[in-house]
Formats: sequence, structure tokens, C-alpha cells
Amino acid sequence: MKPRNETELERMTRAYQRRVDGPDSLPVERIRLDRERHYAAFLDSPGLPARSDLRVLEVGCGSGGELHRLIGLGLEPENLEGIDLLEDRISTARKSLPDEVGLRCGDATRMEFDDDRFDVVFTSLVFTSILSDEIQARLAREMMRVVRPAGIILWYDFLYDNPRNADVRGVPIHRIQNLFPDMEISVRRTTLAPPIARVATRFGVPIYRLLHLIPMLRSHVVAAIRSHPPSDRT
Repeated sequence: MKPRNETELERMTRAYQRRVDGPDSLPVERIRLDRERHYAAFLDSPGLPARSDLRVLEVGCGSGGELHRLIGLGLEPENLEGIDLLEDRISTARKSLPDEVGLRCGDATRMEFDDDRFDVVFTSLVFTSILSDEIQARLAREMMRVVRPAGIILWYDFLYDNPRNADVRGVPIHRIQNLFPDMEISVRRTTLAPPIARVATRFGVPIYRLLHLIPMLRSHVVAAIRSHPPSDRT
């Protein structure tokens, strides 16, 4: 019998390989800019080095899109690393990212990085792809291991189940708290729920902006998770 974690990793691999992009009607650029605004605020948190000095690991870096965005926010390629489960995505990332970015294929629940290596460990739309509570918990522990005590885990993911996709499940805020016990968690709700966003775009930007003002209609969160906030924080 295969170990439980290997079975889950195989399921995730199959799910990622058959995943396709969503409908073009989503306002992708507006969604991106909104979450990047929250990234930037958290990357400037007290106690962190300047953006140009931040050492960052992205867990589940895929084809490198978010690493590109971090570079666009002022992070230096030589300070960035990424790990992903699929070799073909890492190969694509290597072709598009600067050579200085460190990329590796592997299981992020068993990383070879030293303890406390990174100022920021970043994950985007990863935990919702893991259906096993055990694997989620192992990944969270590993992320906490490699981030330095005064650093942050930067999180972007969605809160609610998708009834049309059995390969994902929402990660509500209380689950984030369970995954990272005794950590300080700051949360910003973002991303108008995709079904609503698709309808809103048909009526123009003003309607989209109006609906986005309603927190309960935002389906995702950007969160900063840290263990030791700086002592001068008020």
C-alpha cells in the first residue's frame, strides 16, 4: 500500500495536469492589481528588510507568474526561490524568469532548505488544492520551519468550496488559524467571487467596483502570518 502522502501527491499532480484556465470573462488584471496591493502592504511590514533585500521562497510557484509579480514589486531575482511539484511547470518558469531565481521541483512538505532561511514564505492557491488535512498540516509546519522568527508567511487563497471542482476545497479563516497555531494572522479579504465578477464585468467597471466594496462578496484572502511581531509595533 502506498503511503498516504504519496497518494495525495499523485492526486494533486493529476489535478494540476488537467487544470485549464478559467473563462476569459474574468477581469484578471483588476483581480491581480487588487491582491498585489495587499502583497505590497504586507511586504513592507515592520521588522522586515527593505523589499530589495527580502529573501523569499514561493511554495507552489507553478510556471513563475507570481515570482514575476514579486520582481515587479521591487524584489531582487537573486533573493527569490521557488518550489513546485511538477517538473514541466518548473521548466516553463526557468524559461521565463531571470536566471538568478532559484527553482526546484520537489515535495514542499520535505524541503531541503535550512531552518529560518527566508524572510518571507509565499503561497498562492496551494492549500485549497490539498484535500488531505494531514498534508496541509505538514506543509504548514514546513513553511514555519524555513521562515525566520521575525519573518512572515504571505498567503493568498480562497475561502469557500467550489461545487463544480472536486479537486479543490475552500480554506476558511478558522482553518488557517488551526494550521498556524499561536501565530499572529492579519487578513485582508480580496477578489470579488468569480461568478459575481463575471456578471459584474458585463455591466462595466463602476458596477464591479461597487460590488467589490462589499466584504462578504470577496471570496479570497491575502494574509500575513508571523510568530514574533516586532516589539515596536503598536
